[in-house]
Amino acid sequence: MAAESTRHRLRKALKAARLRAGLTQAQMAEQMHLSQGYLSQIEVGTRVPSLRVLRLVAQTTGAKLSELLDDAA
Repeated sequence: MAAESTRHRLRKALKAARLRAGLTQAQMAEQMHLSQGYLSQIEVGTRVPSLRVLRLVAQTTGAKLSELLDDAA
């Protein structure tokens, strides 16, 4: 149960970072060299991003990796 709650908070933190950066899923996926489908799966919680992808999210959105992880904790 706790893991599911952490996953939910992580996906919300990632989506919030994308929206704060003013990016659509398509724009962000293109900048990260990932598919939009994969990014969508992360945001809806069917995929869990790797640390590499979390770093890309932070770089692309201007967020700090620690903030994304703190928001998910």
